[in-house]
Amino acid sequence: MSTGGEEPTKILHVWSGPRSLSTATLYSFAHRPGCKAYDEPLYPNHLRVCPELHRPYREELLGANPEHANAVIQKLNAEAQNHELSYAKHIVKQL
Repeated sequence: MSTGGEEPTKILHVWSGPRSLSTATLYSFAHRPGCKAYDEPLYPNHLRVCPELHRPYREELLGANPEHANAVIQKLNAEAQNHELSYAKHIVKQL
C-alpha cells in the first residue's frame, strides 16, 4: 500500500461464475484511468491442476504463465502498488 499521506492502492479480487456479466465488468474497470485489470489470472493454474481438461491452447498458456496460484496472487498484489486500482476477475471453479 502507499505511504506518506497518499491514498492506499485499492485491490479488488472479484469472484464470478461462468457465463455472467463479469467480462463486461472487467472491461469497464479496464477503461478507468489508473486501473490495472486482470482477466482470469488463475486460469493457467487451473489447467495445471486439472490435466484432464483439454484446451487447444493449453501448452501455450502454461508455457507463458508458469506460476502457481499463490505466486500469481502475490504477483498481482505486488503489481497493484503501481496503480490506483487493481481489478482481478476470477472464476470460482478455478480456485
